[in-house]
Amino acid sequence: MRMSDARASLIGECRMLFMTSIWLFCCLQYFLPFLAMLPIYFVPGVGVFVYRKLHAAYDKYGVVCTMTVPFSWCGFRIHYRNYEAFRAIKCGSDALVLSTHCSRVDWLIGTYLSVLNGHRVAFVAEATTALMPIIGWQRWLAGDIFVTRAFHQDGPRIASNVASYKASAISRLLFLAPEGFVADPGSAVGEAYLPQCDAFMAREGRPPLTHLLTPRYKGMQSFVQHAPRSVLSVAMAYVTDAVLEAHTGTLLGGSLLSRGLRDPQRVIPDLHTVFRGGLSVLIQGGFISLDASDPQKLKEQMLDDQQMKDTMMQLWQQSGHVLSDAQTAAYYSLDKPPSPMEEVARPHLWLNAYFFGHTAASALVLSILLRISYLSALVTLVYTCGSQSARTSTDIRALFSLWREHHAWRRPMSCVASRASMARRTTAHGCSPVAARWSRCAARRRSRRRSASASVRSRACATHSWARSPAQRAELNRLLDSSPDSNCG
Repeated sequence: MRMSDARASLIGECRMLFMTSIWLFCCLQYFLPFLAMLPIYFVPGVGVFVYRKLHAAYDKYGVVCTMTVPFSWCGFRIHYRNYEAFRAIKCGSDALVLSTHCSRVDWLIGTYLSVLNGHRVAFVAEATTALMPIIGWQRWLAGDIFVTRAFHQDGPRIASNVASYKASAISRLLFLAPEGFVADPGSAVGEAYLPQCDAFMAREGRPPLTHLLTPRYKGMQSFVQHAPRSVLSVAMAYVTDAVLEAHTGTLLGGSLLSRGLRDPQRVIPDLHTVFRGGLSVLIQGGFISLDASDPQKLKEQMLDDQQMKDTMMQLWQQSGHVLSDAQTAAYYSLDKPPSPMEEVARPHLWLNAYFFGHTAASALVLSILLRISYLSALVTLVYTCGSQSARTSTDIRALFSLWREHHAWRRPMSCVASRASMARRTTAHGCSPVAARWSRCAARRRSRRRSASASVRSRACATHSWARSPAQRAELNRLLDSSPDSNCG
């Protein structure tokens, strides 16, 4: 690894750790008011209704602070073709968004687009997501629909959730990925799932999908009934350092992450990818019609939609192009020609004002509850953030020390021992997986440079465990004395 590459890698990891710490601090501030309002939910009679109304009122403003770090500070960009379709969803009305599932940050995009357009978003996720600290708990309090992929259990739960929110007169934009699964590259479970998808498409008399998994159509009737006339289908592809042609939206440069399912260069973006910076997402799609009255027809419509989105993903990888206007108009329900690819606004001043305003308001509430001064409450919040960043600081110091040790051959030999001891002292307190990998690489290099005396010393140390008789102890002492730098005693 060259010096410049190692330096860039180190800076990227430090940035990612710092941004992750700040974002988790934002999520904690966002979560605590929901937890404080939770007792209202259990009040007999009107408790559920009042809790949901208060939740919706706070969520409209509180969620903005969690969008500041990824979209304003880390430069996460959204390029959307036919963005007019999403903006056409009226505020205060129900809607259903069917998305591809090529990353673990699809929900972040759905939240941001909903925030910009004044919608209250809810997600359909796996039941284990609700167990995630802070983030999962908050989504459970927000009324998301959690499924177990067993329709006989999920069906009544989905119908009950949809009906209860309609009874409370709370409109939502439901965001879900019909694939319901992420096939990680190199994962045994993911690799075993791909042939099953191919076999399913063959039984349906359709060609296999190359970029997407087969959709889960069972239970879709309950979701369609949530918003039968407002179903939006979108395909999303992720790119790092994207360069787009201004008028056509053609992808001219960058590294495409959302590749074919069997492509060795395929990458599944996650929050770490976002916080490293340079990530963009390309979106295209439109409104479709789904018939919830006929399960077989609904299944065919879901497969047709998945094949159309698979075609979009193929075009992005093969030529960087989007669907033509004729292809888009032939499939989607359009009142006018699709709008060209455009970058979704990132109002930095607005996002940062909410971030710092929310932090200041949290400090004010904390000062009132704890009966302390506002300055003390603000220091308490900053200290909380600092305690979360303590591990981050340790990781940064460890990475920096290990990076210098990695390039110690460029320095005088008198520096090597001090740099190595510094790295060992730093890593003794714990470090990130990246720092651990650096540490293992450095350890392997040190082991290859050991002298013959070190080899004798290791054999002597191994002998110490069975040296019980006088003759064995005498042999052990002889070996130890023959190694001038031995320290096995």
